[in-house]
Amino acid sequence: GASEEQIKELITKENYARYLKMTAPMSAIQVKADFSLKEVARQQGLSVSRDAVEDELVSMQAQAMQRGEKFKESEARPRIEAQMEREMVLDWLQAKATIKLVEPGEAEETPEDILGASPEELAAAALSTDDAPAAAAPAAAAAPPPPPQPVPAPPAAAAQDESASAPPGGFEWGETF
Repeated sequence: GASEEQIKELITKENYARYLKMTAPMSAIQVKADFSLKEVARQQGLSVSRDAVEDELVSMQAQAMQRGEKFKESEARPRIEAQMEREMVLDWLQAKATIKLVEPGEAEETPEDILGASPEELAAAALSTDDAPAAAAPAAAAAPPPPPQPVPAPPAAAAQDESASAPPGGFEWGETF
């Protein structure tokens, strides 16, 4: 691989801006897909059993021990639960779905027609059900999400001192990427 100095040379504000420009659309699609799958799971009452999660955790822990790697259950559990829920919903959709191929521009229904709400409204409803009682979900779905809060800029002096060695965007150097 590349030395740490070579890697540091690659991480510039310009390269970071290009990276964001390339990855932001895919990240947005992934977040929308995750919210959509979570909403399908909620509407259909699909949930992963604790026993299934525990079995997968035990299996992953045993594999990590065989490889001599560290295993943190607190870090692995949310990932395992999310992956298992995603697989469960996709399996359910595959079993229940009817696929009709249409040419671009010939779609008879919009996503809002099919889902009953826009993806953004479904995401807001899914978030509100995690944080509030189910009765509040319809009201939250109708309200637009609040605008993102701006991140305060670091003091100019500190930014100039660190700009030569610090990675952009508040990332930290570490052993894993």
